[in-house]
Amino acid sequence: GATGSASVQIAKYLGAEVTAVCSEKNVELVRALGADHVIDYTKQDFTKEDRVYDVVVDTVGTAPFSRSRHALRPGGRMVMISGKTSDMILGKLKARLFGKQMINGVASESPTVLETVVRLTADGFYRPVIDRIYDFDDMKDAHRHVDTGHKKGSVVVKVASDRALDLAG
Repeated sequence: GATGSASVQIAKYLGAEVTAVCSEKNVELVRALGADHVIDYTKQDFTKEDRVYDVVVDTVGTAPFSRSRHALRPGGRMVMISGKTSDMILGKLKARLFGKQMINGVASESPTVLETVVRLTADGFYRPVIDRIYDFDDMKDAHRHVDTGHKKGSVVVKVASDRALDLAG
């Protein structure tokens, strides 16, 4: 999705060795975004491998701390972008018990963060992945596509018509 593809690119920009987890159909895309290693979740469970990570980022809520803790090194960090509230609350408590840290909640918007994203995009280090673009009148179709859970990157809905943009420009 959008958050996972952004996470891979930004982690690579920061110098991290990145292991990404996705389905087989997204392996090439994730590699193209910079992932050093790719795990197909339909064939492997990264939480049951011998490898440990400094950071685990769960963007879809399928790898809560209760599953991911063995994949984190001592002192490692779990970032849960999406998931059940109970997993987020209990995960924070369990992480402390196991000498690890869990980060979740709503991201704050700041001018510095937005300026950084703009700079990374302009410099070619971050490329948003756009799955599909819908007209505003096709909003229901856009929602149906997102609800399938199989989008690659972002789904964009055009709010203004091309004619309105021409008149405004």
